[in-house]
Amino acid sequence: MEKKERGLKRTVIGLYLAYYLVLIYAFYRNARLQDMTALMLGFVAMLTPWIVPVVFRLFKLKRIYEIDILNIIFVFFASLVGSCLSGYALPYFDKVVHFASGLLLCQVVYMLYSLISKRREPTSPEERRLVLCFNFVGNGFVALLWEFYEYAMLVFFNYDCIKHFSTGVHDSLTDMLAGTLGGLVMCLCYYQAFHSGKDNFFTRLHNRFYDANIQKNA
Repeated sequence: MEKKERGLKRTVIGLYLAYYLVLIYAFYRNARLQDMTALMLGFVAMLTPWIVPVVFRLFKLKRIYEIDILNIIFVFFASLVGSCLSGYALPYFDKVVHFASGLLLCQVVYMLYSLISKRREPTSPEERRLVLCFNFVGNGFVALLWEFYEYAMLVFFNYDCIKHFSTGVHDSLTDMLAGTLGGLVMCLCYYQAFHSGKDNFFTRLHNRFYDANIQKNA
């Protein structure tokens, strides 16, 4: 294993350890405050860091350490800080999380495109436009599904995570707008890389995923 790979692996392990240390503190804090909702969400936060690794294992994909790092950082803020440490009570915290989700979802959709097409990168102007449209629409669709989930939490469990009673549809629409903007920024990053021929962090990450999981098995 190369020195860089060993360093990335140690970083992933360190981030997971830090995550669960903060989660222990969150359980202690919420138990003292007798915040039962936050305590229940703490059990959810125990599992969320493992969703991406489990998906990779189920589909027999080789994990990329940079993906693990992005995953644990995003889950730390979206699940642990947001749900268990009152992060979503901070102004615009949830909008920043939704914006970041738009960035990351576009990355996931681009990887999905490569899995389907078995192509490392688009080779024609038409395919470049197709990739950008696929990423943008895929990101928007997942953002919509997430809002459906939050609405279902209100309907079936009376848990108002979409702030329906205080803001109506405003929270849901601004969440989707933030996610859409994140997806647009990512598409612009791809557009710049496609037309300049110079990879950035996200296209290099996509290429590493392709080389490890698709080209290897071609």
